[in-house]
Amino acid sequence: MPTLKDVAKLAGVSVATASLALNGKPVSKNARSAVIECAQKLNYVPNKIGRILSTGRSNTVQLLIINSKKYANLVKEISFFYHMIEGILNYLELHDQSLHYDVRNWEDDGLNRYFEQKVRDKTIDGIIIIPQYMRNYEFLSVLQEYSFPYVILNSCFEDEKIHTVKIDNYFGGKLAAELLLKAGYTRIGIINGPQDHYDALQREKGFLDTLGKKNVAVANEAYVNGDFTIESGYRGAQAIIEHSRPQALFCANDYMAAGAMRCIYEKGFRIPQDIAVIGYDNLDIAQSVYPQLTTVDNRVYDAGMQLTESLLQLISGATDTITCELKPFLREGRTV
Repeated sequence: MPTLKDVAKLAGVSVATASLALNGKPVSKNARSAVIECAQKLNYVPNKIGRILSTGRSNTVQLLIINSKKYANLVKEISFFYHMIEGILNYLELHDQSLHYDVRNWEDDGLNRYFEQKVRDKTIDGIIIIPQYMRNYEFLSVLQEYSFPYVILNSCFEDEKIHTVKIDNYFGGKLAAELLLKAGYTRIGIINGPQDHYDALQREKGFLDTLGKKNVAVANEAYVNGDFTIESGYRGAQAIIEHSRPQALFCANDYMAAGAMRCIYEKGFRIPQDIAVIGYDNLDIAQSVYPQLTTVDNRVYDAGMQLTESLLQLISGATDTITCELKPFLREGRTV
């Protein structure tokens, strides 16, 4: 297996210069070109451990999604995270970085020890955290103690010291409500996500606050909690239709909207003539159902890009607290 020394010899430069060239450090243009050409000719693969020792960086970041055992495994059940990971990977590729990906549960023993290990083992330079649920972020003390770069998606805490990228789910809920009100609907049902899921709570609040300003209320029997899966959307619509006859349903994600649509059809109703449906996230399933689902585009891909950009800024030495916010927008289909 060729070594860095072999590359340097073939390129006619010192080992130090070859190392600088391959790690993107300042060297002459001719030296860099020669080193890269010789590395390719020899099929040289850098020793990652050696690079970590010499540069102090692994050029690798971690994505951690934290689920809850109380609910469905959303990483497996819906494509939300696929689109976010696509954004993360595309940004990392532009900057010659790699990704480690992991999924844990809030109920796991030793979750804090997990973060301590990541900080100490030097295999990653920073971490993107998607906590999802309303919990106590005890792990932050470990990251902050070691000044370890991190960014959280949709932190449930308003803390000026927490690095976070937010998708304005309150605004997204507002957009959904405004569309239904504009269409003249007043008997409206909600199929929301888990009652302790931060994004679901924000979507619900934006939706209900906007309805309330027009003196439109959602009856207790027209509100149910699902878990973001198709089946929970089906069961939610079934429960609402059995106890009330809504003109429209707001579903807090597209998968639950797809399940609700199946139930509506099975009950003999038409969409949107009898019951309108609006979803949330604009995932692949929104284009797969018939008629095409009206939904709120939550800019999931963009969020992945922004999370990664923010983390790399921190890894490069940025000291100011990262706070970014993305605004969703409506993607009109034919279900409202």
